[in-house]
Amino acid sequence: MRSISTKISGLLLVFVALGGCQDDQQRQGPSVANSAEASTMQTATSKDRTKIAYEKVGSGPPVILVNGALSGRQAGSKIAGLLAPHFTVYTYDRRGRGDSGDTQPYAVEREIEDIAALIDDAGSAVGLVGFSSGAALALEAASALGPKVGKLVVYEAPYDDSEDVGAKWKAYKAGPSRGWSPPRRPGRRRSSTILHYCWARRDCGPSADLKGFPALGPDEGMGNWAAY
Repeated sequence: MRSISTKISGLLLVFVALGGCQDDQQRQGPSVANSAEASTMQTATSKDRTKIAYEKVGSGPPVILVNGALSGRQAGSKIAGLLAPHFTVYTYDRRGRGDSGDTQPYAVEREIEDIAALIDDAGSAVGLVGFSSGAALALEAASALGPKVGKLVVYEAPYDDSEDVGAKWKAYKAGPSRGWSPPRRPGRRRSSTILHYCWARRDCGPSADLKGFPALGPDEGMGNWAAY
């Protein structure tokens, strides 16, 4: 578990990168609690007509939180609440997760188009804040969308330059048919979730300890995002 000071440092990084707090008048806008209560699910329509579910809270320059592989939009609710007095914060379900659609076939470009649809709703250039695989996606989106992304914050993007990572990545992509196979469990989504977990832990052996892994509970249905 990361220390409180590390979490606070991360939040301060977000504030600095996004341009800091707004003027005193904006600071005295809706409270965090009231902003959270006002949030309701909406949908944006991506270029391929996929519906992308999102919520927005707060007031100020728009910021989109891009969560990691096993996260729905609720995962960003706490940081959204903290930023809401200073920004309009969008949290959304990446395609294949939560209340968003899952149009096939998958391509990274489709997820970038999803972010573009949210930017269209915002009506101006946005700040992107990406976590884990969402950080990698945010980098790709910023590169592709140019001036539509005014600020960019990334945290723990899953890039690795260790010597053996190439071989492990090939085994992961090969999946159960050629690489390591996760323990037998009912349901392909659950197996996909376990496989991703073992890859992230760098422990893809048959003795991998899966106890306490939260995604094997209510979030195991997110396993259909494996290609993402």
